[in-house]
Amino acid sequence: LHENAFAPHHAFSVGETPGLGMKMCQLVTGADRGELDMVFSFDHLETPGHVRFDDYQYDLNYLKKYFTDWQLHYGNQCWMSLFFNNHDNPKMISKINPKKEYAKTLAKLLAVIQFTLKGTPFVFQGDEMGLTNHPFTSIDQITDVESKGVYQEYLKTMNEEDAFKKVLSGTREHARLMVPWDDIESHREIWDFYQMMIKLRKEHETFVYGEFKLISEKKNYWTYQRVDDNGSYIIESNLCEHAVRREIPTQNIRCIVNTYGIKTQHMQELRPYEAAI
Repeated sequence: LHENAFAPHHAFSVGETPGLGMKMCQLVTGADRGELDMVFSFDHLETPGHVRFDDYQYDLNYLKKYFTDWQLHYGNQCWMSLFFNNHDNPKMISKINPKKEYAKTLAKLLAVIQFTLKGTPFVFQGDEMGLTNHPFTSIDQITDVESKGVYQEYLKTMNEEDAFKKVLSGTREHARLMVPWDDIESHREIWDFYQMMIKLRKEHETFVYGEFKLISEKKNYWTYQRVDDNGSYIIESNLCEHAVRREIPTQNIRCIVNTYGIKTQHMQELRPYEAAI
């Protein structure tokens, strides 16, 4: 396939590979094998033991464990895809924490993670606006055939309210609505933050090609370093809605990005879902 279809056109290929696992992905995308350039692995979109239609709160500690493993062990001959959303899944922000007061902070946290890891970031339409799940109020508003079928199955064992609640937890409808391009000003804060992160990644290739070094992975806290001959950057994140104590030295460093907008390196704690570079 690569020899006959991709190579003659110098085409870039990404495979949709659910459940393949890291070892098989290494074989499929190895630079020396001439198969696919990259793959979409979906193992990080649900925490272990859960499926898409489960009504639960996603634990970012699993995301930390997953990405750390791939950053350290996927290998330099392979290249990772970095994404949180697609056309088949509810919005990651809502899955992590549905409270509206954390939506913007979570959108920025995910952007910092996505644009400071090794790999290629894929921004699904609406990510750059910080879009969350749509507040559907009736199954009649759902057009997705899968969701309608699941709803009928749930009605066999539960009432309409509980069945609809489960459908809302997993329906693809959230990701398939029209993007509100005519209302960009309402999403300006996240839009500008994404532009800033893209610009930062383009200007500092350390975020693209630098070595990934894990500093701390204590519960609800994630700190890693991207480093090469051109620079050294420490990225730290609070993965919960409570303050966590920082574990990096606050001297001889300069904060260049903070998701709360205050570029200070002297605070002893990270605020809810705060990230800093």
